[in-house]
Amino acid sequence: MPFFTRNKPPIAVLSRTTGPLANPTWPKPLEISLRLILAYGLSLWLTHRYGRGFVDSLLPLIKATILFLDDHYKIVGISTGTEGPDTVVRLRVTQVHAIFLGGRVSMPDSRGWAEVTTTIGTVVQPLIIAGGLILAWPFNRWKELGLRLLIGGGVLMCVFLIDTPFTLWAYVWDMHVRSYEPTLISPLLIWHKFLINGGRQALGMGTGVVVIAVANRVSSFRHIGKVP
Repeated sequence: MPFFTRNKPPIAVLSRTTGPLANPTWPKPLEISLRLILAYGLSLWLTHRYGRGFVDSLLPLIKATILFLDDHYKIVGISTGTEGPDTVVRLRVTQVHAIFLGGRVSMPDSRGWAEVTTTIGTVVQPLIIAGGLILAWPFNRWKELGLRLLIGGGVLMCVFLIDTPFTLWAYVWDMHVRSYEPTLISPLLIWHKFLINGGRQALGMGTGVVVIAVANRVSSFRHIGKVP
């Protein structure tokens, strides 16, 4: 009597390998120090070489974001320039709608304008910190590094396009608050003060850690073979 067997369909096995954040073994201090020095050196060179051009290309988006956040102003001009040794983002606005603060009203005047600046080094600081961490932290596979760069590029672009408009907007808003209601508790100005007092460094480090963790998580799942 013939003996028949039924072939089982192949089973794809999904395994999760360990990665730099999933593995309790941390890199050696000397190794990570050298990696960080090289990565931050590269990030600073890229910022010095291409930072202004990068910001220039995003000025239309920064302008649109500011107008979306607050329609009390009309943007007369937004550009990059130099002030002494610093390269800055310069915003000039004129008020087009009345602003009520502290029981007083600030009426628009087409002859008046306000100008604020912030250094490019300030607004790209989170990108430098996160980018250096993303490049420096050890990885198991080149695929993982590629995912870090892909995910990190999108996340850091969002960080920049939120941080820069809010920073410029906060400087303009602070002029009105100081003049009309100095005791006003403004969430915008509280957030701005946080960023000035070390918040940007924390934002950069937090973004870098999140990007590394997500890239590690995605790359750690892969098909390793078929079981007959």
